[in-house]
Amino acid sequence: FYGIVRLYRSDAESLGFDRWGLKHQIRDQRSFETVPELLPRARFIFIYRELLAVARSAKARSPGDFKSGADYRRFGDNWARNIRTAKALESRRFLVMRYEDFVAEPEPFLERIEALAGVTGIDRSIMDRRINANPLTDRDVRGSENETYRKPAEITDKQTELLMADAQETYE
Repeated sequence: FYGIVRLYRSDAESLGFDRWGLKHQIRDQRSFETVPELLPRARFIFIYRELLAVARSAKARSPGDFKSGADYRRFGDNWARNIRTAKALESRRFLVMRYEDFVAEPEPFLERIEALAGVTGIDRSIMDRRINANPLTDRDVRGSENETYRKPAEITDKQTELLMADAQETYE
């Protein structure tokens, strides 16, 4: 774990950056619970998406994970537990934000990110490009679809009901 951290830090420093970060998709909060303890001086930004958007994307990427009603129900419950865990961690070093709110009105969130990270002058034009873009592997990082994009899968009313079974309270 610390070897990976050192690698990220040394790469950032070699490029002249004092601050660095990484994107980690938390599929299960149990895989993240110890990270704040392992990095006691780190700052964290947890950006979560609306459940149905996450489910459509996950189903498109891993359709085998959605074979039964129990799979949908488990996915919704896990999403809710992840959000509740993040909200419980929210503090001066842990910022939690909803993706849909962030992209709708980025300025207040960018100001909060600057304050959390102790930086100023985040280039606001970053909001004009896909956040998931990888300039090393994507042919066009300005947002066009490429071979790495998977269109979100459809979710039926019954599947939505199953997703919400254990997630409704957190969703609302």
